[in-house]
Amino acid sequence: MPAKRPYSAPPKVDRGRRTSAEKEARRWRLSIKEATETKDGYSWTTYIVQGWQEGSRWQRKRFKSRAEAEAFKASKQLEFLPDADPIRLVPTGLNQEQVREAELAFTRLEALDAMRGHDGAIVKPSLLAAVDRYLDHLRTLHAVERVPMLQALAACLADKEARGVLRHRSALQLKSSVKLFTAWLVRLDRYTAESIDPAWSPAVADVTTADVVAYLASLRSKAGLTAAPKTVNNSRADLRGFFAWCTGKECDRPIAACTRRWHTSNPAADTPKKMVPYNSPEILSVEESAALMIRLERDWPAYVPFFALALFAGIRPTDELHKLARHENLHTPSKEAGGRPLIDLERRIITVTPFISKMDRKRVVPIQPNLTAWLTAHPGPIKPVGFQNGLKTIRKACQLSHDVLRHSFISYRVTASGSKAKTALEAGNSEGVIDEHYLSMPSEAEAAAFWQIMPGGKA
Repeated sequence: MPAKRPYSAPPKVDRGRRTSAEKEARRWRLSIKEATETKDGYSWTTYIVQGWQEGSRWQRKRFKSRAEAEAFKASKQLEFLPDADPIRLVPTGLNQEQVREAELAFTRLEALDAMRGHDGAIVKPSLLAAVDRYLDHLRTLHAVERVPMLQALAACLADKEARGVLRHRSALQLKSSVKLFTAWLVRLDRYTAESIDPAWSPAVADVTTADVVAYLASLRSKAGLTAAPKTVNNSRADLRGFFAWCTGKECDRPIAACTRRWHTSNPAADTPKKMVPYNSPEILSVEESAALMIRLERDWPAYVPFFALALFAGIRPTDELHKLARHENLHTPSKEAGGRPLIDLERRIITVTPFISKMDRKRVVPIQPNLTAWLTAHPGPIKPVGFQNGLKTIRKACQLSHDVLRHSFISYRVTASGSKAKTALEAGNSEGVIDEHYLSMPSEAEAAAFWQIMPGGKA
């Protein structure tokens, strides 16, 4: 059995005497004394917290580690502080900045006016409940699913098509815009390794506003010049709509019952929009309109129905007239036209079905007397054989700009009818679109002369 060590008195700890004020306030000077204890031949170190009184007896407590002793000492000092003290000692793992933030949070909670619940009881604000609510908000805001751009594009187009919120032509434009942007993205230096795979595309969540701004600034025309402001704005609008859908929104409104979150925000939303200079819409004068129809009748008579419908009925030449020309019920009874042909010269109306209409909405266009005369004098098909080549030749020979025929119809029709609302119904768009893109107000005399342009050069 090992020999016992001789007993040695623990070192004296000088805490100093308490002042009279400390005694009156019952403030104690606690200390920690390190001591070595021995029993049955074994020795160990213990830490003794001492220096407070309970009743008439002085107290002390032993701990195995100094950390435990320090924590107990701090808690005892806090316990002995009077409630009125503005500053308290609290054992904490927070740093000074975190403690200050907690104090500010409690100050704001305490500054709230008393609130009562449904039962009339006062509701006491809780910092912990506020933090939990904020964390839930952060999870909702920042928890995103990483979906590749091309996969997201396919899902976006399929969803919009299923809900019927995107026209076929707009879907093609959206697909083109997002694909071009994705192709630009994969060429960035940060994707050098991944872009080796031709099927790979970056995640939607990785796209930043800076990426969108840089891409729009890089757009060029076919001639290599900086893209026109309208072209930039169209690409911006497509990307903005796509990223909005990726965040569960459409037209800046949440999509019903949609929990999709593939990006924390819309990176295209804050991109600057280009200023587009306003130019008055170009229209054909009465003389130019008459000269066009006379030349068509003389040199290209097979194309008269196509141009007459575009100029005197405002049917869109780039898509609506092509669909109308190949419709199976163009000259036979049609359910969409109430059992009549789509071009009904007897009732003098043209029925543009939802399938034909660019806006996917049915509309009825009145056939003006001069258009009746043109269609009666030239009863052939809307699109003759070899139509595309002939159309290019005519447009070049007559110097016809894009949509000038429809611009002319709307402008002369507004003046003749005296109503933009009525003209908008016939043209298949809104009054706002007419004001912004189509309207160039001719005089009443000019409008009257326009609607008197007849076959054979008659007026």
